[in-house]
Amino acid sequence: MHRSIDQSPSLMERFCCWLRRAVVSNRETLLAAFIVGLLTYGYAFTNKLINYDDAFFLFSKGATIESGRWALVLLSLIFPDVSMPWIYGIITVALIAVSCCVIVDIFEIQSKLSKVLLAALIVCFPSLIATFTYMFTSSSYGVAFLLAVLAVWFLKKGTKAGYCAAFGLMIFSLGIYQSYVALTAGLLVVYLIQQVLRGRESRQIWRKGTAYVMFLGASLGVYFVITKGVQFVTGRSMGSYASGQIDLSVSYIFTKLLTAYRYFLEFFTTGSNGLIPTALSRVIHICLLILSLGYLIGWVKGGARKGLGLLALLLVIFPLSVNCMYLFTKPHSVHTLVLYGFVALYVLFIVLAEHCRLSQVRLFRKWFYDLTAVILAVVVVSNVYVGNQAYLHMFLKYENCMAFYTSLVNDIRATPDFDENTKIALVGSYQLPDSYDEGFADIYKIKGVSGIQPNSYSREQFVAHFFGFDFKFATALEHEQIELLEEYLEMPLYPYHGSIKKIGDYLVVKLSPPVPKTES
Repeated sequence: MHRSIDQSPSLMERFCCWLRRAVVSNRETLLAAFIVGLLTYGYAFTNKLINYDDAFFLFSKGATIESGRWALVLLSLIFPDVSMPWIYGIITVALIAVSCCVIVDIFEIQSKLSKVLLAALIVCFPSLIATFTYMFTSSSYGVAFLLAVLAVWFLKKGTKAGYCAAFGLMIFSLGIYQSYVALTAGLLVVYLIQQVLRGRESRQIWRKGTAYVMFLGASLGVYFVITKGVQFVTGRSMGSYASGQIDLSVSYIFTKLLTAYRYFLEFFTTGSNGLIPTALSRVIHICLLILSLGYLIGWVKGGARKGLGLLALLLVIFPLSVNCMYLFTKPHSVHTLVLYGFVALYVLFIVLAEHCRLSQVRLFRKWFYDLTAVILAVVVVSNVYVGNQAYLHMFLKYENCMAFYTSLVNDIRATPDFDENTKIALVGSYQLPDSYDEGFADIYKIKGVSGIQPNSYSREQFVAHFFGFDFKFATALEHEQIELLEEYLEMPLYPYHGSIKKIGDYLVVKLSPPVPKTES
């Protein structure tokens, strides 16, 4: 008698079935994310566009433990320390796409159009445009983004196991890149607003809100302790770059709060940090704010006064949640990458539109959803154009820098006094023609899109990696000493004859006139 053969599916088969169901159920979100991702970043994925940091950290993850980003070291096991645009670009978009699916589930978004718009808005947001200018960490930051969103998903469950899972995910996300705590905070506030709109008990919402604040505070506290422990064990300390950005003082907390609100307002009025980069986009964002406020007024007039005070409080807190990095860091160190949490505003717009679509409130119901969708679609188109404009700008800067150093390297090699012991002193700053910046006014405030330039701090690495010449470069102190020499002062500017000259042990290239010394 033969034994029956076990016909149960293997673990891999079960996983593939689950994955297939997940993809099918989220097909609109995933498809929108990848289509908009390729439209916005396809050029950056298929060309090696570099900026100042990407040239320097071409074969590393950049500052890790010294910047409190100890989890980047662990992710090097998954993502090798090589800045690879195609594979890291696709992986990052995939991680953001999965994050969008989780957000759709958190807020129970049913409309296919809403799912498409949400994914498109998050994927083409300027913070991700900026992230891909630092390709060497892009995939790792995609992981941090996903973990920050998953933390909200687990918190929504309201169980002890859910809180524990969220706690671990949040700490690891902070260990990769600290700024995504603002994404978690913003989404949590939007979730509480949604609960008010759905008529949940105010007492229950207050309890959840209090628990979320405690969760965020505890996560930051434990992350800080772990960071100090890792630095102690490895014998490293917080670098001057990171320590110069941190501001944990509570004596100016009121000023910090005002700063957070002021910058939130400037996003819409001046395009601060490039989050809303074009004038048209800023106008339609303001229209969206007015439209949403009008809907909420209509909601109240429709008889839904339950939790009105709590709703007003949450709306006041919302700008602070997405700008909470201003509470921990100095304003000058907050830039486009750090402010990815601002996308919670788009989630809020879509949550309001979905509530309008499903509610019984007649005022605005017929046209609010459609008008909101049209305006958000215009935002997507605007950001897609901005992304392509940014990468064209980076390409032109790269070509300019490549042409400059191609000529300079050839001129240096052709100099009779150049030998294996010569130090190269590139003294001064090369002035780029103004024509290179024409037509790119909308992108200047986006972090990282300025690209690589002849005067970038990473020019030595640029020459080494892209030309294969390991020159010995003079230090900044040696530059200052050379600038005081009479021989240097008499030299013409590069690229004119005599602008490259052997002075002592240095082959000096004079790039700009000396800066006059001011009397103290």
